[in-house]
Amino acid sequence: MRKMAFVFLIALFIVGMIDAGLAEGTDNGTFRTEEIWVQKGNQRIYGVAHIPQTEGSCPLVIFSHGLGNNHESGARYAQRLAEKGIAVYAFDFCGGSASGVPNRSDGTNAEMSVLTEADDLEAVLEQAKSWEFVNRDKIFLMGESQGGLVTIIAASRHPEDIAGMVLLYPALSARSDHGVNRYLDKESVPEGRVKSLQVSRHMRMKYKYYESYQCLQ
Repeated sequence: MRKMAFVFLIALFIVGMIDAGLAEGTDNGTFRTEEIWVQKGNQRIYGVAHIPQTEGSCPLVIFSHGLGNNHESGARYAQRLAEKGIAVYAFDFCGGSASGVPNRSDGTNAEMSVLTEADDLEAVLEQAKSWEFVNRDKIFLMGESQGGLVTIIAASRHPEDIAGMVLLYPALSARSDHGVNRYLDKESVPEGRVKSLQVSRHMRMKYKYYESYQCLQ
């Protein structure tokens, strides 16, 4: 119940931006969903768009999930916002889901880092600007946990392409949370663990994941 109330408050916050003139939407309570694939080099990114049944283009929120999750973690937000006339695209980061969590995008955990996820989000942002249902002047980025950190990185690279951000408990403390500070160079990694380091309860990464944080100091 508390989680649903939180989702509702986030939806109200974004809808509040509409009332403030930052975006336009229509509260018709109906929407459709559509699977959309995004190409990033030789990798494909899978996502689901919630699209309001309105005439013309509408604002878009691009949702980035947290470490180990997938696009489904954004479903509640997507439904609420689509009911208010705001489209939402939630996608699977390449290699960004834990074992046992469905992920239809290409890539593996071993290839994933915060920076590769930022590249994923940039690819989505670039393609989203060409979607017919999107008002390209009203594109917002929304991210939870590590997805929030990735959102900040991507937004800093493309400030001219986004109208705003919504950050849900962004992983600004990830360096200490995952023990990244202990492994800022390969010499500090215990012998035999360079190829497999525990990042979370259900995910093991290569050193590349830790190495990416050197660019975020």
